[in-house]
Amino acid sequence: MPTTRKEKFFYGFLMVFLMVLVLTFSNLYMNGLVGIMTFKEMVMQFALVFIIAFTFFMFFISPIARKVAMMLPYDKSKKNHVIFVNSTCMVIGMILCMSIYGVGSAFVNNSLPSESLLLSYLIVYAKNFMIAYPLQLLVVGPFVRFVFAHFLKEKRGVEAA
Repeated sequence: MPTTRKEKFFYGFLMVFLMVLVLTFSNLYMNGLVGIMTFKEMVMQFALVFIIAFTFFMFFISPIARKVAMMLPYDKSKKNHVIFVNSTCMVIGMILCMSIYGVGSAFVNNSLPSESLLLSYLIVYAKNFMIAYPLQLLVVGPFVRFVFAHFLKEKRGVEAA
């Protein structure tokens, strides 16, 4: 997996881009905004969420999640276990942070799911978790790792020649 800063940036960019793409449009759909918002507004919403999510991922969530994942007691000699635990820690961290953004955005637009801010946060967190966790484990994570491994193989093959 990524070892250099450039590789970490590329890996994180692709992972966050795909996760934010799916989650932004699923949240817009669940809140009934797909037919109401213009395409330009949806793209602007995606861009804003992507910038926030990528910043959180690169500077806070990724380093913390990796440390937490390495401190947990499990068999670190098995690659699948490391990937599963690391992905789980990252998804939990990202959803914790991005659900705050979601509740804040809903508050600004007067569309909170409940009267209580805490309850609204828990509702948003649960909805995002139900989408993000399986998406990360079954679709986006494997896809990004495949693309990244392919990219890395090509890069190393060119350098070796």
